[in-house]
Amino acid sequence: INGLFEEGSGEEGAKYTDLFLKAALLTIKEMPLSNAKWAGDHIRIIKRVDVNTTICDEDMGLAPVVRDAGAKGLRELVCSLRTLERREAEDSLNEDSFEPGTFSMYCTGEKLGLTSFAPALPNGQACALGVGLIHGLVVPDDKDPNFPYKTVMCVNVTLVCDDRILDAEEGVRWLSIFKKNIEVPTGLML
Repeated sequence: INGLFEEGSGEEGAKYTDLFLKAALLTIKEMPLSNAKWAGDHIRIIKRVDVNTTICDEDMGLAPVVRDAGAKGLRELVCSLRTLERREAEDSLNEDSFEPGTFSMYCTGEKLGLTSFAPALPNGQACALGVGLIHGLVVPDDKDPNFPYKTVMCVNVTLVCDDRILDAEEGVRWLSIFKKNIEVPTGLML
């Protein structure tokens, strides 16, 4: 996947959180109801996906918006995210950078050492995804009778939903599609 980024161009490759965001965007495309808002007495599906995603500094996690993220390919998405990170480091993010999006993904697990967490659902969004730290997990292994365990790398994600829009059954379906998108990453490159 990092072959998408030209060597020597100064572009950074994709981080695992970038791939998770792209997988979430593909999932939203398959389940448009996850990019909707409650409008008093009805659900309003929003076509354009604007994503608030965390950038952690020493003090706090900020969640600037990536506009029209659903229309971006992986390379363009990664470039947008690195631009936001640079602007945050330079303290040049403005008020417009923090406008509410239509979906949120919080990746504070790596910075804060959290293996899992449930994010607060921003007002006006159908769902928000919390991504924990990639960590080792000991699981049974029946391949070696002398050592019946192995360590696998895993990550916990938590989807928080406004149940007026996306109920528990639909949330489970969303996570199943997301898992498929992560486990078969070739679709992420589109």
